[in-house]
Amino acid sequence: MATVTVTYIGGDQPITVAAIVPALPSVPVDEPAALIDLPTLTERRLAATGADPVDITPTEWWASARGARTAPAVRALASHRGLGEVRADRAALRTRLRDAPLGVGLQGALVLGFGTALAFAAAAFVLNAVVTAGERAHEFAVLRILGVHPRQVAGMLAVEQAYLVVLGLLGGTVLGLVVARLTVPHIVVDVRATRPYPPAGAVVQWPVLLAMIAGVIGVLGLVLLPMAAALRRRALGTDIRAGEDR
Repeated sequence: MATVTVTYIGGDQPITVAAIVPALPSVPVDEPAALIDLPTLTERRLAATGADPVDITPTEWWASARGARTAPAVRALASHRGLGEVRADRAALRTRLRDAPLGVGLQGALVLGFGTALAFAAAAFVLNAVVTAGERAHEFAVLRILGVHPRQVAGMLAVEQAYLVVLGLLGGTVLGLVVARLTVPHIVVDVRATRPYPPAGAVVQWPVLLAMIAGVIGVLGLVLLPMAAALRRRALGTDIRAGEDR
């Protein structure tokens, strides 16, 4: 632990640094400050110099609320003006910054980009499945002639497409999380278009993400059902002749 000397109304006083934090409430980020225990500071000065304690009256209080529910505390203070007034409400400030136009615009752009990418991915999946089923119709017909049940053929096609879906979802999720971790802290700004403090970080809502992945799998699974049904209804003779023509 290091010892530094600070200057205040009563004179210079050495203090021991217990910890270093990036910033303190009510202090600008770029300005240095120290958080000192006032009773201890007064006792140390009295013991060292014998001088009368300096009358320093606190001008603000920091209070915490259970479960970060600050609204009841703010209402209680508002009903007792003699206790002072609330200069800053951390929960309300977080909500205001979250709903700021710049933040809402960024969220809208991300949601729009995600929806567009999901639509293109679903279209590409459907197109790939249709093309694959058409190109391998002759192969599937041969398997059916050899005694493979149509359900088994449809199941084989479903397993192949499911492998692509799972691989794509896992790769896309991992890539999205990495990109979010690397880019979100640098592109989020506050209402003054400056980097906020505390710095923004990517918060992953795992229940929402897992529900979304399950929904995508369900939608793509519904696409496979009519394809499997159509594959079972295809005429063997037509598929065999089409394969011979190619």
